[in-house]
Amino acid sequence: MHRYKIDVDVDTWIERDPDPDDSWDIGDETGSITSVKAVRMSDWEAEHYSDPGRYGGQHVIRFDVNPGETVIALVSCTETGCTFGRTGVLTMVHGIWPASEAEIAQERKAELEQNSDYSVPWNGYFEDLVSLELYTCIVQA
Repeated sequence: MHRYKIDVDVDTWIERDPDPDDSWDIGDETGSITSVKAVRMSDWEAEHYSDPGRYGGQHVIRFDVNPGETVIALVSCTETGCTFGRTGVLTMVHGIWPASEAEIAQERKAELEQNSDYSVPWNGYFEDLVSLELYTCIVQA
């Protein structure tokens, strides 16, 4: 039996170049999600990402699926940066459901949207929510 995962692709671009007169300024880079796919995992990925608590583990589909079936993925895109500029985007998969559980996926999205002012300020570092979307994916062979 093969394992499958959600694969998220992003496109990034420079919004503002660094100020040449400020050695600390890193400019502003941003981005957005360009595609979300359900794809087969390599044997190495299946072995190393089996634990949902490990890096990348949240992308693993944890129920039986076959190529051609439909799954729903809840994916967020956050912008990151620091005092000296923005450094691109990060994505996170918040849940994966079979198509038959679309209502549950919508409920989870609504729960997360209640905190739509998502922002994590750290000492000189931040994350801001850019998007939170449900994606319908056909499982690829």
